[in-house]
Amino acid sequence: MKGIIYKLTVYASILDWNHDAGRDITEIYIPKAKIVANKEAIFQTNDLGRYEHAQKIKEIDLPEDEVKELLRFVKDRKKAESIVKGWLNVKEA
Repeated sequence: MKGIIYKLTVYASILDWNHDAGRDITEIYIPKAKIVANKEAIFQTNDLGRYEHAQKIKEIDLPEDEVKELLRFVKDRKKAESIVKGWLNVKEA
């Protein structure tokens, strides 16, 4: 399965963005699984706007079994977050 490694700038807030106070991170996007992963987070997204100004580093081949494991992790985490939100009576966004 194909993965694309990007270098991009992220910002903690609009204030940081306004003052160009972002930090560069490296992350991988796995198109077939719609997974984004970096040192701090792993999630699924359809929004590829985050790569609009990113630098594409390279494409790599990933073991399919490892990608499936990541998908299971993301689904389990989403389920856990939903359970906790229910306990705390937090409305889904």
